[in-house]
Amino acid sequence: MTSPGFWDDPDKAQGIVAANNLLKGRLNPFLALEDRANNLDEVIELAKETDDMDFAHEANSDFHAILKELDSFELLTLLDKPTDSTNAYLSIQAGAGGTEACDWAEMLLR
Repeated sequence: MTSPGFWDDPDKAQGIVAANNLLKGRLNPFLALEDRANNLDEVIELAKETDDMDFAHEANSDFHAILKELDSFELLTLLDKPTDSTNAYLSIQAGAGGTEACDWAEMLLR
């Protein structure tokens, strides 16, 4: 992006910048998870060395927070197709189910 002539073709440059931003959006959460996992290792070692329950509780809560973030990151990696980040049209139809099906479709729409 800093090379001479990069912005000579604005459409191509914008496409490259968009792709770069998409990759950064996927890489940064991974790097943050990696840092948190490394910090968790240090807290666990500190808890073992000092035999301190506060560090053990902190390690436990950090572990569960990392698991939750890992689940979110896993979903992000599953949505890796080019159109996964774009909007979509959604249609909810009750079909031939009667009043209950219409009520259910209305609840889903809300």
